[in-house]
Amino acid sequence: MNKKRSDFFLPYRSDQKGQTFRDFLPVGENKNRREQATNCMDLKKPKGQITVELVLLLVAMVGASYLVLDQFKLQKPFYNFISNPCKTIGGMIESGSWQKRADAKTKHPNHWKRMFTTKGVDP
Repeated sequence: MNKKRSDFFLPYRSDQKGQTFRDFLPVGENKNRREQATNCMDLKKPKGQITVELVLLLVAMVGASYLVLDQFKLQKPFYNFISNPCKTIGGMIESGSWQKRADAKTKHPNHWKRMFTTKGVDP
């Protein structure tokens, strides 16, 4: 019976269910060729899988960092964390009151209404 060379290398045919890939390699006197073909075409060895996984992880990490940084730009958590306490500290430094600068200015003694005279106040 004359078989084509491609018939030996088909990984799956409907009339030969359950056979492995090794069963379709050519059988002959040259067993070394068959063993070499079996070893280099072994489908159980995941060649390049780590590279694909690392690329997928890299894409996922870049996407996640982009989303996180975008949220930081919108919400400005570090700006609020630093600027809010500085506003009350500025009020204490300028006016001696633990309030914002604009509110603390009215609490400073220099802003109270006083009347200064050189003659003194009549009793």
